[in-house]
Amino acid sequence: MDGDTGIPEIDLGGLIPDRTLIVDTIHTVMEGPGGDRGATEAPEKKIVANTTIIMNDRGAVLCIGRSHYGRPHDLKELQRLLSDMGAVTRWMKKRNLPEDQKMIVYGDPAYLGITKKYPGIEFRQFERDGRGRDSRQQGATDGESGPAGAAARPEDAISRMREFKILDGPYEGTLEDLDREINVVAGLVNLEALQG
Repeated sequence: MDGDTGIPEIDLGGLIPDRTLIVDTIHTVMEGPGGDRGATEAPEKKIVANTTIIMNDRGAVLCIGRSHYGRPHDLKELQRLLSDMGAVTRWMKKRNLPEDQKMIVYGDPAYLGITKKYPGIEFRQFERDGRGRDSRQQGATDGESGPAGAAARPEDAISRMREFKILDGPYEGTLEDLDREINVVAGLVNLEALQG
């Protein structure tokens, strides 16, 4: 039990230290129909597939959504992913949890509504710096201890995934193919993190 609250400790083998999750999206440019076009033709509009990823605060990938076209930050897809996380899901659905017992979830402002379905979440949104990169708000600074200070920036895990050539550039394949590739790459990134 956690202290005197009577709330059982979440034991996930160290997968979610400090009860912190990070939600972000990988945006993959898909190769359009027809492949390369001559220089004289107008360029086609980019087709982008979006894949929601849930990481722990050490940058390990815990959960991957299905790739889809359309809105990059899909609240319904996040709700579907969170509903599949077993003990974590049950924890996040608890009402009236003390603030220090809530699961901290960092994400884009588009995910703010997640606390309606999961009241056991304390949602913190990313703050973008001038170059569009994510940083922590809520008082997190470099060198600060605790969940907010220790949290990995999501682009660190996503940039490690992008180091694999197959995800760095226009992707030639279907959404199902992309899902398989992202799952394999996430496994390799997690293996690297475990050895690191």
